[in-house]
Amino acid sequence: MFPQVLNILGSLWAIATLVTWGGLAVAVLTRLGLARLGFYWMDPKALPGMLRVSSRAGLGALGCLLLLSALMSVSFVWSSWSHRVPYLKSFGHFDYFVRCGYNLYERLSPIGILAAITLVPTGGLWLWENRMRRAARG
Repeated sequence: MFPQVLNILGSLWAIATLVTWGGLAVAVLTRLGLARLGFYWMDPKALPGMLRVSSRAGLGALGCLLLLSALMSVSFVWSSWSHRVPYLKSFGHFDYFVRCGYNLYERLSPIGILAAITLVPTGGLWLWENRMRRAARG
């Protein structure tokens, strides 16, 4: 079951990353004024909604990353201290989950790179959306 959960989380992360980058690409293309060049299908009025969905997906990806980071940190600390503290050795059944978490930590280190790539446009979209809301309020 644990590998299935990893596959689901990885799929959600990939979808959120694609949506975030797609929203950023639409924002950049619209800012460049491609509607003037004949791309009339790009409605500027639809852009804030697309950016809102994109930024929410990016924040969801950030939440997944923070949850995975917490799991990996706990498992890393547990695996490094369970051999030194005799009391922690009594939790033998938990050791399986610790090993799974540590393996997850080793396998998902490239996710840190993905996180950095994803968080930059997500943060920019979120700030831009808040600025647009403040401007709309007056």
